[in-house]
Amino acid sequence: MEAGAGRAQGAPLERTSGLTVNTAVFEGPLELLLALVEREEVDIFKVSLAKVTDGYLAELASREIPDPQEMVEFLWMASRLLLLKSIRLLPGEAPTDEETELLGWEDEVRQRLEEYRAYKEIAGELL
Repeated sequence: MEAGAGRAQGAPLERTSGLTVNTAVFEGPLELLLALVEREEVDIFKVSLAKVTDGYLAELASREIPDPQEMVEFLWMASRLLLLKSIRLLPGEAPTDEETELLGWEDEVRQRLEEYRAYKEIAGELL
């Protein structure tokens, strides 16, 4: 995939953190990069996670007040990319269907956390 091609492909993502990745193989939102890597449309071996992290740290340093929610989202996406890269780097058998299904548990936890926050916010308004 060439630079800039990531924006044209893939479904629009529900939530964006605003972090734009600009590397030799991808230019666009970090969420889209993660989705494309998960679907194996972008080769994780060609993505420098160090450059992605350096870009985020530079952006973070330029802000007066960092957004904690965005920081958590970046850490989650970066750790997910690191997990996918390490799985493909380590020798051994291809992941089983069960192992592949387990990789999606974070999405369920994230969804439940968002539901909890919504209920907590509503409860706070009622009190």
